[in-house]
Amino acid sequence: MGRSFETYRNYFSVALMGLCLVCFNWAWAGGTKEADGVWVLTRSIPKGGALGPGDLAKKPLPPGGLPAGVVEDPSSLIGMRAVRTLQAGGLLRADQFKPEPILRKGQKVEILLEKGGLKIVAPGEALEEGGSGQRIRVLNISSRQVVLARVEHAGGVRVEF
Repeated sequence: MGRSFETYRNYFSVALMGLCLVCFNWAWAGGTKEADGVWVLTRSIPKGGALGPGDLAKKPLPPGGLPAGVVEDPSSLIGMRAVRTLQAGGLLRADQFKPEPILRKGQKVEILLEKGGLKIVAPGEALEEGGSGQRIRVLNISSRQVVLARVEHAGGVRVEF
């Protein structure tokens, strides 16, 4: 007598679970990419400081693999500033850096709101500094309303909705 549908379904379920575990472990370990080390700081970087050419060294990968959020390519940090003081020997994480500010607090800006065929431009004042692509609070001088806008360039922000 042949095998029942129930038997095949059980085989399929076990095989699928095994495949999922293999895929999960592969993805969790970073796929097929093997990290050959991690970048660490050779000197302390003050809050607001930028990385220089001699500030990094490659160290062997720590036991347990690459920690989450660690920067694998330091070239992605070009033009970024430290959000707090970073200690020598520390691993580089993306959340430790922010873009170089191109707008300063108090700077006059042009607020752009564009939706479909509608385009509104208003004068504004940056209430905080921000780098390209960052969202900052801006005072609309005409309406005295505070809006959240994305920094587009040195003199302009865009309101998104």
